Amino acid sequence: DNVLAVLLGGHLGGLLSEVLGVVLIGNQEFTVEAKNNSTIVLEGNSQINNDFIGPRLKVIADGFNNKYLLITPSQSYNRIRITDRVGALLGLGNTKDLWVYGAFYYNPPSECGLASYTSYSGTGLNLDLLTLGGAGVQNPHHVIDSDLNSYSRLSLGILAVAASIEQTVYFQGLSNSTDSFIVRMKVDPSLLALGVANNIEIIAHNGSNVVQTVNLASLLNVDLLALLAGNQIAAIPFTPNQPVDRVTVKYNSLLNVQLTQSLDLYDIIRVPQSPTMDLASQNVTICSGNTASLIAHSNPTTMEIRWYDEAVNGNLIGTTQSGQAFTTPIINTTTTFYVAAGRANCPEESIRIPIVVTVNQSPTASDINVTGNESNVCAVQPVVLIPSSNISNDFNWYLTNDYSQLITNGMTIGGVTYMIDTNGILTITGLNNLNSPYSFYVSATDETTGCSNLVGDLKEVQVTIIDSSTPTTIDTTQEFCIIEGATIAQLQVNEANVIWYDVATGGTALPTNTPLVNNGVYYA
Repeated sequence: DNVLAVLLGGHLGGLLSEVLGVVLIGNQEFTVEAKNNSTIVLEGNSQINNDFIGPRLKVIADGFNNKYLLITPSQSYNRIRITDRVGALLGLGNTKDLWVYGAFYYNPPSECGLASYTSYSGTGLNLDLLTLGGAGVQNPHHVIDSDLNSYSRLSLGILAVAASIEQTVYFQGLSNSTDSFIVRMKVDPSLLALGVANNIEIIAHNGSNVVQTVNLASLLNVDLLALLAGNQIAAIPFTPNQPVDRVTVKYNSLLNVQLTQSLDLYDIIRVPQSPTMDLASQNVTICSGNTASLIAHSNPTTMEIRWYDEAVNGNLIGTTQSGQAFTTPIINTTTTFYVAAGRANCPEESIRIPIVVTVNQSPTASDINVTGNESNVCAVQPVVLIPSSNISNDFNWYLTNDYSQLITNGMTIGGVTYMIDTNGILTITGLNNLNSPYSFYVSATDETTGCSNLVGDLKEVQVTIIDSSTPTTIDTTQEFCIIEGATIAQLQVNEANVIWYDVATGGTALPTNTPLVNNGVYYA
């Protein structure tokens, strides 16, 4: 006969009975007793309005709007007795059923953060406000139905007297003292402008005891205030700093306001404390094309750490244990990651905190210029490679493009000697045409950021060595007329691409347009 739906409304039960057409006295009635053997330690009677409004004996509902009796005696008990009876108004021969499905408690309680039950109550309202003014709580079970888009509406209607409406959600077991609660709600921006945030209270309970009461205004920052002012849903964090198993949202009326006073309550969830970043993971700077290693710590340390690429929604890109390193993907620009703490196998998680990884650009192969390999080089001549760059004067030479074989000053391999001066100029002797062409690789290191070329992106320098055999001639003493103005290019040799010198060893190569000198000796 809707008796439980009436009692779900707490102080509003008497008025709700008239709205729903339920006669509490003289119709179907029931009593509930908590007993320790034969001693009654807690008792409630459905025909007595105030018996089901206190914290120790209430009617509550779950997310499917099923009704339960919440029984919290202040003394030890070992049995529950429920008595259903027909009231005097119905007379003899009538039957009324009260269906009891079971009695239970949670051991251990769920560690996840969704509330399991809810109830509501109110003061200062009258029958007209409930029936005509839209006052009361609509769809109270929507707060705990796991649907992010559904909500209950707490309404006082339009009234000019002091009144209140409230809804309470109940969790399985106590929270950790470090846990927070996220209250998602929306209020009329017109009411917000009139200061309603000072009239909305959030109350934390440990069983029947109130442990903290705060008003909404004290919990709002600029961002949350902007959301509410824009008629959007705001997720408001609330941290009692004590163990809590019940949270109430209470709307106290604004006086002399000709507006319908209400708020939409979407859900209240319990979440762990946000993680803290390890000291070594703060102000992280890396070079482009690399990964970063980040470490976060949870409290308690049994929480798992969840890493995201967005502040809201986004992608879960990694899960670690508290204190365990998370390796980011390879990044090329400064990137913000977000981290939250959560209980394993529970969807609820803390508010995400941002971690910025600053990325400095690494030099590329195109940032380096090298001269000295523009032309083929005779094997008898040293190869001199001169690097330069607009971003760095710090160069290193390698035999491979993966940094695996560093060339050091004075190094000799297979008869080839490498010398490197303080400017990074590489001089190579001992190369031959048999293994030509040769590839050498050079990297640059930015003196400001410390970033170097990425593996595989070193500047490649290719050197071609030509045949070093001695040129031959059919005439070692050649004659020219003075009037011919003969040059080096006119000397007869049997080979092409010959380089001429004025000394037998070393010396400087002579241009081919060098005029010949009488009795001069030239070496090829």
